[in-house]
Amino acid sequence: MIVVPVSGTPASVPVGRAEPAPGLAESNSRAMVRAAVYAGMIAAALSSIPLGFVLALPFAGFLSVLFYRRWASPPELPPRSGFGLGALAGVFAFVGFLVLAAVGTLTSHGENTVREALLESIRQQQARATDPQVRQMLDYLATPSGMVFMILLSFLFMAAVFVLLSGAGALLSASLLDRKGPPEQ
Repeated sequence: MIVVPVSGTPASVPVGRAEPAPGLAESNSRAMVRAAVYAGMIAAALSSIPLGFVLALPFAGFLSVLFYRRWASPPELPPRSGFGLGALAGVFAFVGFLVLAAVGTLTSHGENTVREALLESIRQQQARATDPQVRQMLDYLATPSGMVFMILLSFLFMAAVFVLLSGAGALLSASLLDRKGPPEQ
């Protein structure tokens, strides 16, 4: 058994690694969520433009870092945290885009148009397929449960693209603005 003597002196804290005050950490997390929501909603609106998401998502990541630096008490944001902030903005952008797309589809009564376009695409692939296993898989995708699977898989892929592109924009922004210094108010 090892006995460690307890002294009355506090442990030394490395300089530059002080923990933020509890209110300060809460304030920064609010600033982070607020920045991600604002940037995400801007990206969702810009993503409604055909192929607009390619530019809108890195822009949303960039904006999220700018918004955070404006609202956070110590405005410094390391690039790794910047990627996380941009990824969060990408999640909000994806949710906002889904809502806008659903509202647009429902108001234009385009549900049947989307379904018919998917079925036509599957039929074209079936006509080209020579392998019987591929044809069997395409037959499954033409069923209602297969369509649900295909749509969910495409949503998952889209979500990953939204998160990664926004995160990349925020990573770039955080690394560039880290060298520049805090914003002036």
